[in-house]
Order: sequence, then C-alpha cells, then structure tokens
Amino acid sequence: MPHDPRLARRAAPTGAIPEKEVLTYRLVAALAAVAVLAFGLVYRAALPGAVDPWLYRFVVSAACLAVVGLSYRPRVPLLLRGMYTLFGVITGWVLWLLLLNDFAPEYAFGLAVICAIICTLFRSTRALAVYGACTLAGVIAVAAAVPAPRVSPLLFGSYLVVILVLFFVVVRNRLRAERELAASEQRYALAALGAHDGLWDWDLRAGTVYFSPRWTEIVGLAEGE
Repeated sequence: MPHDPRLARRAAPTGAIPEKEVLTYRLVAALAAVAVLAFGLVYRAALPGAVDPWLYRFVVSAACLAVVGLSYRPRVPLLLRGMYTLFGVITGWVLWLLLLNDFAPEYAFGLAVICAIICTLFRSTRALAVYGACTLAGVIAVAAAVPAPRVSPLLFGSYLVVILVLFFVVVRNRLRAERELAASEQRYALAALGAHDGLWDWDLRAGTVYFSPRWTEIVGLAEGE
C-alpha cells in the first residue's frame, strides 16, 4: 500500500533544516556579501579618516558567498557550521575595525546591529550563549586596548548585554515552539498512517487541492489522476 509522502516527511526525524530556513540563510548570506562592500563606501563617506581596509571587506564578502554556495547542498552539520563560522568571522572583523578606529560610535552601532541580526538566526540556545559570551569578551578586550575610546565601553556593553539577553529569550521560546509543533505533527502523521485513511486538503487561498495516494486508491483512481 502506498504511503503519503507528506505524512512520511512529517513523521521523519526532525534533524533536517527546513527549506524556508535554508532559503533564509542563503538570502541573508547573499545580502551580507553585498552589504559588506556597500558599507565600505558609506563609512568612507561618513568617516573620511577611518581605518577600514578594503582587503578585509573582500575576504568577509567572499566568506558570505561561500555560505551561499553551501546552502545549495544543505547538509545540516556542514551548513550550520558554515553559518556559525560566518557569524564569528563577521563579528570578529567588526571588533577589529572597532579597535582600529578607537571605539568609534559608528562602528559600535554597526556591531550592535550585526549582533541583533545574527542572534535571530541561531538554531541553538547553547550556540547563541557561546556567541554572546565571545562577543562580550571581544568588546572588553577592545575597550581595554583603546586608551581613549570615542564612546563609553561600559554604556555600549550594557546595551549589548540587553540585546543578547533579549534575543536569547526570543530564540529559546521560538525553538521550544518549533519542537512542540514538530512533535504534534509527528503524532498526527503516525496516527494518520496507522489508520490508513484517505486524506485531502483544499487550500482556499492558493486555490489548490491535495489528495493523498490512499484517497485515490479508495475511490478507484490511479495515483496522479
């Protein structure tokens, strides 16, 4: 008896990265590759005397494009490792720019924005906690190395802690909701497969109708008719 592929996917182990999330990683990495170079021009216009080597920007942009390439073959460990490595590369690079420019407020603001964006992309609260701790350690190291910071490291660090804690809570709740939804879908899929019911689904918004293989078998139609 043919099984419903939709239900089979729902009942499968939940280790794979959802397709929508892969697309999100791909889009974010592609936009980051462009933004890294584009903001080089912005910073040069806003801060004519800024120390901001183009070589580093091209290297970081290339790292973003490498992750875009990984997203087309979304093996879970490899893609996640690539994304998390990219997060570290981008954050470390901005911390380096912060050091080269005496803790300039423009680069400090850029770091805060980047941290906020990166935090939303984590799939593990443990990885997010490690990232937050490493980022704060980097900020402390930069503040200690700059004799006359142009913005208060204490104030900036306090803002950064608030951002990291807030997103830690948000990511933790999101992952918990995803796990509960996946468990619920798996229970439903197993129950439906065990009952051998014919299922159909009418999506009024999309104007499409889905019939399971078991449904077509019950009414005497060949699969695909």
